[in-house]
Amino acid sequence: MTRDHMPTLSGKLRIDPFSAVPLAERVASAYDSLRSEGYSSTDILVLKRFPSGTRQFENELAHALTLETRPNVESVLDHAAAIHAYAAPDTRVLSDYERFELLRTVIDGWNWSHPYLQQAAETESFHRDVGRVLLISSWGGFGDSSSDDPALDAMLQELRAVASQFRTALKDRSTVDQAALIESGTQALSEPSVRSFVSELFDAVLVVDFEEFGELERAYLSALTVDAELYCIGERDASIQRIWNEAGSVVALGEAAGLDCFENPALDRSEFSVTDPELVSQFLAIGHFPNGYLREQPAATTNPTVTAYTLSAATYTEQLEAIANEIEILRDEYGLAYDDFAVLCRDSNQPIHESRSLLRRAGIPTASATVTGLNDDPAVRELVALIDVLATDAETAWDILDARVGGVSQSDLDRIANEPTMSGTIDRWIVDTNLKDRVARAPEIEAYTSYRNIREVRKIATFFDTADFLPGGYDSFRSTLSRAIEYVAPDQYTTDLSVEENGVLVDAIRVAKYDTRPIVFLVDVVEGVYPPATQNLTRLFPTDWVKRSSGYPGVTTPTADTVTESFSSVSDAISDPYDRYYTALARRQLAVGSRVATTRVYFCTAETGNRSFGQHRHPSRFLAALEEHPAVTIEQGYSDPERGDESTALHTETGVARDILKEPWRSFAEIERAASLGESADMRSIRSTLEAVTTVLRDEDVDPRFVDAVHTQISYANGEIGTDE
Repeated sequence: MTRDHMPTLSGKLRIDPFSAVPLAERVASAYDSLRSEGYSSTDILVLKRFPSGTRQFENELAHALTLETRPNVESVLDHAAAIHAYAAPDTRVLSDYERFELLRTVIDGWNWSHPYLQQAAETESFHRDVGRVLLISSWGGFGDSSSDDPALDAMLQELRAVASQFRTALKDRSTVDQAALIESGTQALSEPSVRSFVSELFDAVLVVDFEEFGELERAYLSALTVDAELYCIGERDASIQRIWNEAGSVVALGEAAGLDCFENPALDRSEFSVTDPELVSQFLAIGHFPNGYLREQPAATTNPTVTAYTLSAATYTEQLEAIANEIEILRDEYGLAYDDFAVLCRDSNQPIHESRSLLRRAGIPTASATVTGLNDDPAVRELVALIDVLATDAETAWDILDARVGGVSQSDLDRIANEPTMSGTIDRWIVDTNLKDRVARAPEIEAYTSYRNIREVRKIATFFDTADFLPGGYDSFRSTLSRAIEYVAPDQYTTDLSVEENGVLVDAIRVAKYDTRPIVFLVDVVEGVYPPATQNLTRLFPTDWVKRSSGYPGVTTPTADTVTESFSSVSDAISDPYDRYYTALARRQLAVGSRVATTRVYFCTAETGNRSFGQHRHPSRFLAALEEHPAVTIEQGYSDPERGDESTALHTETGVARDILKEPWRSFAEIERAASLGESADMRSIRSTLEAVTTVLRDEDVDPRFVDAVHTQISYANGEIGTDE
């Protein structure tokens, strides 16, 4: 895409090298520089691009500066929202699911003129696919629509018209979506009254992650700092968000905007030793280890000095089970807490939700900013089942209610159904069935999560009650609630990102960009993911169409020069600039994910994935490059089956359960093997193992269904249950 109106900025941009030095420590020196110029802490506004971790960063910066009061830190989107609220107090900001439902209504009412879009409108994912394109365009804009494909240009023009209709619908309801807040805040700053108000709030603005500021954010900075000093910090080879929509290095963007760019003369590392994960991340980010950073400079024949870890598995599910087991082993061995770990996926297009579900199934508490976890919460499933029963009288929903509560009668449901609103129905059920008290019996982390999820369902119900553009009734609410749970989670562009506490972080790499955890597992480090075979920017149009359209929002038609200007580590073996660009981006994402770790980084692989339809997958070329480097040694994790250590104990609930279910087959197989060879089986060992299984099954906390499952496996293994085939 092109930038027709490059914002002009007046100030300076300090360029930091890619490193794992904590962001707060890097920012502290710039903050002190402003204070040395006479600005007090109350005069300085600190802005960051990513909203996640704002309060944590504020605390870390205060500690690094030894301030008695907290510095004033805000995300640029939250700050723009505050300016918008001051300028237009009667305008309400829509939540993600509110935006989705209103946009869905606009799309349903649109008369599509192009045959391709008419046909696409019949598909189940059409609303979400169109919404995704419009969301991206809200942040980066559409391009110049000068491609070699007039038909695609015409379709993009129609999508522009839909976006315009959506903005009209927002305006008619005195609402605004989060994607429009920065543009709205920029426009508000042109008003004298707003300008006068804002100028009294600060005298200097310190931007901490300028490499992620796109055109909209830079335009906001331009309007915000008319009467204030601007000091920006940008990191080389580190953009993983802005680079999706806008190519170019941080230096090129700063110079084009008019900033005075200078290199950080001395990055203070006196208190931060170089770790193995940081060296791995630097190798991935810039294509080589920085000179002088290895503890030794090994020749090809010397011992390696940098260590990385791997976990391999046959399937995606087994990959996550191995990660869960490794987490418990490391917790036992080193006394780590769950929030000392992170399990990171490449981006929000990867199966973050499934990863979280598999870990929770293994008994691992998790935290996430971009996955709500509503689908996995038994309390939420109970509320969904309630609405299902009221809407359709579904038998499976009745079963869920009976299992959760028991003794629910039709008269009970009739009384609940008499509530005049959906929020009233939810509240009545919560009170009548003592849902909150039942939730409180769960472990503290699970109870906290359930309380938050119940509040979210109530918010959805309240929205439904007041949405004049949605049809009423339980069936309509059932559909709205299902969409909110299944489709709508905070997107990579949204403001409302806050990571839950006290669990293993399971999220996209971008959420953890400035986070640190002792142990990090990078999921699915395989070809097809790192890098993707061909980056699909949308499901709405074929990738071949998008690759030749400069009008589609995002980086679609990069040149060879664009790629080399944007990335330090570029593969010369790839001739197509589009594929080179997104291959380099995938390597950078892996680099940023690696540096989140302070002690160990694991590269995890699975031979087959949940979307590979059984096709064999090979480890990533980036992992292969690490393995081939003479300075690197790769160690297999405790839970890696290739380690060959059969004595490694199972440490997770699902691992133990799976092993117990397999034991009858192993025991009978051992007896049959011995008989076929004319030998005697070790019956004492087999009897001891089966007695241990029996002891586990007698525990009153074991689900009776699991006991039945084990007995069934015994019957199968013994040939008592078979098929007629």
